[in-house]
Amino acid sequence: MSAVPESETILNLKLVDLKRSVNDTRGGFVIDPKMGEYLPPGIPIPPAQPVLPHITFGKTTATLDTLLMSMAKQLGLPVDGHHQYGFMYDTSVKTGVGAEKKYVFVTQEALPTFKDGFVWILSASPTNYAITMLTKLEKINLFGDWGHTLEALSNLSRDPVFVREFHAKGGILKVSNLIESGVFDSNLSALCVIFNIFLQLMQHPGFVAWSDLNPNFVLKLVGYIDGSGKFENADSLRLALSLLLTIMDKGEHLVETVQQTMKFESLIRLLDKRDERYLIFVLKLMNQLYEKAKEEDRLAILELQHDKPFRSAVENVIKSELNKPDERVHEQLLQIQDIFFRKLRELAMRVPSVAEIDSITDMKEWQCTSPRSSAASVESHGTSERAISLDNESLLAMGPSAKSDFADLVRLTPPGSLALDTILDYTKRFTKRLNEIQIESSIRPTAWPTIMSHLVTSLIRILSIMPSEATPTSEDPSITHSLPEQILRPWLIMFNSEHPFHDLFAVAIDTYFRTWREMHAGSDDEGKVLHVVRHQLAYAVRENLPTCAAFDDYVQRKLSYFHIQKIWERQRIEREELELNSLAVRELQKHLRPSVVKLVNSRRINALKKGYCFTKIAKSKSAKPYLWFWKLDEKERELSCCDCFEDTTRPNYKTKQTILINDIRRIITGTEYSEVVIQQIGTKFLKKTSSALPKYGFSIEPKDQTELLILATDDEAVHQAWTEGLNILLGREVIAERKAYENEIDKLLDMEIRVRLLNVGNPPSTVPRVPPLPSNFDWIPGRKAVIS
Repeated sequence: MSAVPESETILNLKLVDLKRSVNDTRGGFVIDPKMGEYLPPGIPIPPAQPVLPHITFGKTTATLDTLLMSMAKQLGLPVDGHHQYGFMYDTSVKTGVGAEKKYVFVTQEALPTFKDGFVWILSASPTNYAITMLTKLEKINLFGDWGHTLEALSNLSRDPVFVREFHAKGGILKVSNLIESGVFDSNLSALCVIFNIFLQLMQHPGFVAWSDLNPNFVLKLVGYIDGSGKFENADSLRLALSLLLTIMDKGEHLVETVQQTMKFESLIRLLDKRDERYLIFVLKLMNQLYEKAKEEDRLAILELQHDKPFRSAVENVIKSELNKPDERVHEQLLQIQDIFFRKLRELAMRVPSVAEIDSITDMKEWQCTSPRSSAASVESHGTSERAISLDNESLLAMGPSAKSDFADLVRLTPPGSLALDTILDYTKRFTKRLNEIQIESSIRPTAWPTIMSHLVTSLIRILSIMPSEATPTSEDPSITHSLPEQILRPWLIMFNSEHPFHDLFAVAIDTYFRTWREMHAGSDDEGKVLHVVRHQLAYAVRENLPTCAAFDDYVQRKLSYFHIQKIWERQRIEREELELNSLAVRELQKHLRPSVVKLVNSRRINALKKGYCFTKIAKSKSAKPYLWFWKLDEKERELSCCDCFEDTTRPNYKTKQTILINDIRRIITGTEYSEVVIQQIGTKFLKKTSSALPKYGFSIEPKDQTELLILATDDEAVHQAWTEGLNILLGREVIAERKAYENEIDKLLDMEIRVRLLNVGNPPSTVPRVPPLPSNFDWIPGRKAVIS
């Protein structure tokens, strides 16, 4: 038998491609040890340790049904019963050993997202899980092992696949019926868990709408909240409130059921407990009840809000929030305060009628009963007939001018009718105090209605009762101090009394009177005093004081007129510092600095132009030095010197000599100057005459190497000015006191910048036109008519 050629053998081989397709995904699976709990009776359970626990499928071609059939065949299970099984996988992020596992079912849509190395769990199908969980819920033992059942349901309720099957079997409504029937009332822990499960189930869209729930379910939730139940727990309260809030938001027709059964006053009891676990939900529900209520129900809620129990509860919550800030609680408190401000806001936006305004202006309280106010009026307006008529008019009532100003002010919205309401309340409750103020002050009584209206407007703005854009500032344009930045926050003082705005207004009146006296104001200074009082009120309100008494005490101790002036001064300095440190100002400083340096140098050179008599130290051994006069010419080109007459400082111009600035090599000072003096007169002679020599001096060294010129003086300032001036002329700028030199430059530069920031207008460049003389001078008394 002949051998087959090797080449022919190779040609007969079948080549196999061992390279894996790019669409294939490989992973593994494990068997769920609790699978049997969820499979129907008679359905076989696969072995716990499969021989080949591997899965390979194509991302674009595989189907979940095919994979289950293949898995059933691989494990020896009935192929036609593959629909009884399902794959699950863990979606939790591995953050630690104790991380919670989150298992969901594998879906057809999720297959392309798996990568190599995945691990699936073979378990029962979602339908079997839904049927089993419903059975366990119906037979749950709240005094036994209920925790495993609810824990499993809680984990499964996150998976939309399970929730779809659970809903198909009526599971979601079954849970609501169990809560409604009170099955879990005997176990608070189980009740809290079932609440959480129900919330998770309802978060999946497309199954059960909140409006599909039974009204009895709402009644049951209300019973958990209003205290009508047999027990109360913080966690169950929080969850019941959360469910009720969601129903208020999405329950449609169930909202009316909530409004009819959930009484506002029952929430006040919970608010007073200030439990952080459910406080935010109580506040939200209060605001929701008011927002969705009808007008008559809103008025009833407003009445409850002005009662002491509610005000005390809110006041305590505000204090807690101040100690431990919580943005969510802060926001809800602002909404409650906004509701609390409703009546004030409506009055402020209502334009009063003419009759209502006249009823205020004609009040007897504005009659002049104060000798001080009468004297002040006469002093302010002189003894003219107009002043006397004004004074007589004020003795009766407000004059036409004062009435018109007051009417124009209160017709603005704000203050509107709130100003009239506040004035009436003050004159009724504080009649005695108003009389005392009018007697003790020099304020015109007829000015009080207008002053009070301005104070009402200021309080509206400071307390943020209305939006800032709706509140006029009514500031004097000549006053530059702006009010502190408006802060929106819950105010303790607004929940401390039944009529907090009116009580705070009474404090504002006392503050105005006190500030008037501190400023020694006159009858024309009402606007200036109002400006100060606005700042006092604004700064005091920012402290969020609890009572009007504490408010008044704080204003007296910390916000008197003297303190306000200090605050304004500090603000002015800070504002100027901020402006001076801005980028634009820094660029301007760089631009102006050369000119300022030139100015400072010119001041030193000008000292040389005035001239000075220096002591002349020559080689002569004469014990008596004599003086010579030095001066710089106006063109700054040469120095002239001449001897002085004996025993005088009068220059002898016949001995005048000059030296050009360009002919000077340098100026010698300091230690080198001392050495020059020693060389000039000798050490031995220097010791004899040292007490007679001036303390300061310098030498001028000419370029032609001639004799050094020594100038001495006892005046340090003259010595410094001349040495610095000469060095500047020589282009060296050798400054002895560099720090003082720089300080002078900075001072002048700062002054220049500040003047420019004042935005002072330049005088007109054109001469104003002189009007022609009148054609008739008959209106001038004859004895005073002088026409040149």
